[in-house]
Amino acid sequence: MRPLSRFTMGLLIAVILLLSCGGPAPENAETVSSPEPGRVVLTAEQAKRAGIELGSIREVLLSHDVNASGKLVLPAGRTASVHLPMGGIIRQIHVKTGQHVRYGEVLASCTDISMIKIQEDYLKARAILDMTSKEYNRQEELAGNNISAARQLEIAGGDYKQALATYHSLESQVRLLGINIDRLNNSEIIPEIPLISPINGRVAEINIRLGQFVTPETEAFEIIDISELMAEIFVFEKDIDAVAPGQRITFTIGSLPGPEKEGKVITTGSRVEPEGRVIRVVASISKAHEGLLPGMFVSSTIHTGEQMLTALPGEAIIMDESGQAFAYYTTSKSNDPEMIFQRINLTTGFDEGGFVHVTPAMPLPENARIAVKGSYYIYSQMLKNAGD
Repeated sequence: MRPLSRFTMGLLIAVILLLSCGGPAPENAETVSSPEPGRVVLTAEQAKRAGIELGSIREVLLSHDVNASGKLVLPAGRTASVHLPMGGIIRQIHVKTGQHVRYGEVLASCTDISMIKIQEDYLKARAILDMTSKEYNRQEELAGNNISAARQLEIAGGDYKQALATYHSLESQVRLLGINIDRLNNSEIIPEIPLISPINGRVAEINIRLGQFVTPETEAFEIIDISELMAEIFVFEKDIDAVAPGQRITFTIGSLPGPEKEGKVITTGSRVEPEGRVIRVVASISKAHEGLLPGMFVSSTIHTGEQMLTALPGEAIIMDESGQAFAYYTTSKSNDPEMIFQRINLTTGFDEGGFVHVTPAMPLPENARIAVKGSYYIYSQMLKNAGD
């Protein structure tokens, strides 16, 4: 056999090497590895299956949060105790527990001989005042004409002033009893005295019953106005420097499921409670909510130092083994067959409501979009590529 020429031998070696290297990568390969650190290439199908969603760094209202617990309370002017002005027997009760009442509405009525006696004394005092007034005017006229002695005028004047004082005293007592003075001036004795509500609100307690003799010391009714409920919470002394009036507060009530309620800090206490080393903070509630009642336990968050900051959802941020926070961005279009993701390092700050304040280590391209969901899948592919 004739020996192969050098050209033929070289051609055979080239063919053998080409065949040993294998054919092209299969069409269904999903991840294309790249030597660039932090760079991951995914197919559109892979990104869809991984649930990757794209967004951007945007401004969000964030703050340093102070957590505290407490209860719902009423302002001092929104609760009232109703007492009888003097001892009496309960004749009628016109309201029920939980019923809404208005200022001046009759809650109950009572009677007693002493109440009737005051009305009788008032009418007598009114008659005596009328008589002494006429006598005093008559003596003034006589003294002016030098018909009567000055001594008679002094006596008439003293009687009139005494009658006037007695009349005003009894008139005040009658009004205090809630008696209609116009009816009484028509000589109509009123046998039953009304107990009226001093505020608009709801009947919280009824502590009397029909036929009971009740003294002025007994609280007959408790009326509360829950339209201005407040949250009284207790903040640890180490956190109180961050709390100030006007700050936003959100709170939840365990017994009432539903969205968070909002309010604002009104006042902070001026002393530390020895038990628990806490300070009392009072906050308003922005709007009325059905079902809120005094005494309910609240779990609250005071949003201190609140400001608009650039932020990302927490699930978009990854922390590597060295503690460096980062995210992935892409400049690929949504209809591209492949999506190229690049790592961007971040400096993080406040973390609130699922958002984290972030500052990118370098400016992002103008058309860059951040992976706000599925970023951990991208990270896993990067680690896989690094291990290949």
